[in-house]
Amino acid sequence: MKQILKNFFVYVKKKIKLDLRNKVFGHFETFRGSNFGIIMTSNALHDAIIAGDLATTKEILCKNGSLISEVLNENEDNALTLSLSSNQTEIAGYLLSCKDVKINHRNKEGKAGLFYCMRQLKEKKGSEEILGLLRQMVIIIGGCNINERLTTSKRDESNETDKKSEDNEVDYPIQFAIKHEQVEALRILFESERPLLDVNVQSTQRRQSVLHLIVHKRALTLFHQFMFMVSTSNGQKPDLDALDCDGHTPLYKAVLLCQYAMANALCQFGANVNAFCGTLKQTIAHLIFQSWPDSYHSKYILPSLCFVVVVFFFVTIVIYWI
Repeated sequence: MKQILKNFFVYVKKKIKLDLRNKVFGHFETFRGSNFGIIMTSNALHDAIIAGDLATTKEILCKNGSLISEVLNENEDNALTLSLSSNQTEIAGYLLSCKDVKINHRNKEGKAGLFYCMRQLKEKKGSEEILGLLRQMVIIIGGCNINERLTTSKRDESNETDKKSEDNEVDYPIQFAIKHEQVEALRILFESERPLLDVNVQSTQRRQSVLHLIVHKRALTLFHQFMFMVSTSNGQKPDLDALDCDGHTPLYKAVLLCQYAMANALCQFGANVNAFCGTLKQTIAHLIFQSWPDSYHSKYILPSLCFVVVVFFFVTIVIYWI
């Protein structure tokens, strides 16, 4: 009897272990199989986008729509950033028409779809196809981070910070458009209602405003176009007296670079002519006076002084002999 009970308990114990193992491994195999399927589908979507295969991309996303927001490679690109970085504009247009697309997703390099879109506009200036993609992101879909830097990856601030601050990659979208005179892209940014465009952004190192950039480009026409867009938009007004890292306003910088037509235009829009700028706390009047010796004095004052000295010399001689 004792042996029978012992054998019974051993049998029950083995049965329980076997059932438990089957359940655990069964769930594991199911999980592994489903995960493997997702990975294979992600790889297929990645390859379809790189190859520019719109039909396959549509087919995969119709079967598994959640993949549109999944990371597809080691650079942490989603479908939108991958298509734009690969110059597959037709696929990017389709993705932007999908419901769950994440337009503000940034990859490992800190770049979102807006960065790749602006970069393509630089390479293909005036491309209606790229402008259409930008319009979809900024106006039709809305919520695009147009007031954030195009690249947010961390940089070594101890090395060449001044040079890095000039890179196109770390610009704000409005600064990028101004630097490359992308007037149509600038219009689209101004048309954004959610969020409204911030026209007073400044670079981190040089603290240059949009108006400083326009003055440096010596682009008077662009300045008037920019101010017209500001006047017709619902956003904030530009700070005409913003100071850069040198303590210079756009007006002071324009006079310093001898851009008197630009300076006159800034004054007409209300720039402060009495603002003290730089370490010496000078106004534009000081600059204008200091610039005279190179132009006015050398042409008129110095010859007049020489004539007076010569006349005085001869008069002195005449008086001495008399």
